[in-house]
Amino acid sequence: MIPGGCVTRRSAFVEPARATYDRVFMHAFIELAYQRHEDDAGVTLVATLPTVRALTIGGSASELRLPGLPPDAALARISFAHSHFFLENMPLAENAARDYPLAVNAQPLSDGVTELDDGDAITIGRYELRFHAGEPPRDPPLIDTPLRWKLPATVFERPYEVAPDDPSGAYMEEFMLAARPHVQAERFADVRRLAETELRRVKRAEEPGTLERYCRFLWTTRLKMARLTNDADFAALTREALELYPDDSTLLVTVGINQLKQRDWIAASRTFEHAIAVGTFENFQSRHDARLGRIVARHQLARGGGAAAEARPSAGWGDDWDVPELRLDAPGDELLLWRVCHYGEVFGPAEQLRYGYCGEEEGGADGYDAQRWEIRDVRRGVAFRRIVRYPSLLRADPSLIVEIAAFRDALEKFDREWMRLIVDRTGEARAAPPILLDAGAIRALRTRRGGGVPRLSLEMRTTGARCRLDFPPAPLPGDVVIVQDSVSVAIAAADAAGLSGATLVHLPGAISRFYLSLPDRGWVRVHVPLRPAWKWGIGLLAGLLAAVAAAAVYLWR
Repeated sequence: MIPGGCVTRRSAFVEPARATYDRVFMHAFIELAYQRHEDDAGVTLVATLPTVRALTIGGSASELRLPGLPPDAALARISFAHSHFFLENMPLAENAARDYPLAVNAQPLSDGVTELDDGDAITIGRYELRFHAGEPPRDPPLIDTPLRWKLPATVFERPYEVAPDDPSGAYMEEFMLAARPHVQAERFADVRRLAETELRRVKRAEEPGTLERYCRFLWTTRLKMARLTNDADFAALTREALELYPDDSTLLVTVGINQLKQRDWIAASRTFEHAIAVGTFENFQSRHDARLGRIVARHQLARGGGAAAEARPSAGWGDDWDVPELRLDAPGDELLLWRVCHYGEVFGPAEQLRYGYCGEEEGGADGYDAQRWEIRDVRRGVAFRRIVRYPSLLRADPSLIVEIAAFRDALEKFDREWMRLIVDRTGEARAAPPILLDAGAIRALRTRRGGGVPRLSLEMRTTGARCRLDFPPAPLPGDVVIVQDSVSVAIAAADAAGLSGATLVHLPGAISRFYLSLPDRGWVRVHVPLRPAWKWGIGLLAGLLAAVAAAAVYLWR
């Protein structure tokens, strides 16, 4: 059945049968090209058109949803009948977005139906959809999105990935092989010196022109290592790189993250904005880092830039979630956001931060979902809180969702150290802390503050349990840190379950007389190693006693 209304262009019924047969379209697809609002990237989406039912163009998730339109928008309908596809303008009563005028090949379609031919351009507001007869091309392959749209699998370049005929590629691979042992051993200063040596060698050989990509790669490495080692010339080096390569998006992202660490929110926001403007769509890692870095910089700028005043002991937060909000662009952005915050040290030194997911926030506003996050400083025993809001799956840009998913998959494979810093804390608010401290234990631990952070570990043996209380300079990675009456205690992650419900008790007398009350094992003595100063004092006391004994023996004789 032909769609209702009058046909405003050629009709299948008034042409010879042979001509009609020549234009039979059993397969067709729509191609949507537009500039993505979030980062101004040029995007192409593809959708195969069904022949068994009509397809609505608008905001519905099951139809051809145009990014940014409300879910109830219905602008036009594509139908299949008599081996042809037809475009029909939606009636005024059904159209929830009349500010999107409809045109075919620049000719307004105010009413009725028009037959579509191969290559026709359908304009709907700021969007242009191109109708194509046949099946979508398989090169590049199409990636499924959460909607009907599919995204062509553009080759996602890694930073500074070079063409096969570019000599920089071989030099970069050689450099990474030479630097890998230093990186694994966290000798970042050695990596920086290696990069600077290579830069001088390339300059002496008069090869900067042919090895331009390699030089930019070395500069980016140099900036990252300066940030990790907190070098004195860190700020000056950042400014120099910005002057040398003002249009390199990958290097600009590194500069912006360095500026986050310097707490220069205005400069960071401008740098990330410029990185988005000059970046290429294919270099999706730098583009998304720049997009999220801009969000972080603007958020900190709006708050006056002071995050330290918001820190509280984790137990001191309670149920208080009246905290600042971060508004993101799509689901999945939150992990990439914390990654930028982590490397920019927005909430403190990177090595002592953990990022905890604390569940969903009820009552999302304007179709936005929300999550609760707590950023914990395990060394200081304090935490920051944020609520993260992002458009729901049905409202977010489908191409953005696919790219974010690809980025997160890459992180899980190639940046596993970062993924270990993400912790699910949804059960912590309901569960009791692993241990409780009695008043005596709190007083005793306060007297030992100069010795480091108290850390409990539990060793289960066939003969019983053995507990140990150490005082390392800082909690170890992965430790569970509890705070009670301003006293922090770290617990080895593997021992948290075994210590659940236990109480740490200190008996009057010697400062090392700690005991642990375990629910199913009773009282267990806690071994407390002597501090070096105490060992020296005990040695001195033993020496004095020996001298007194010798004097007594001498006098007795």
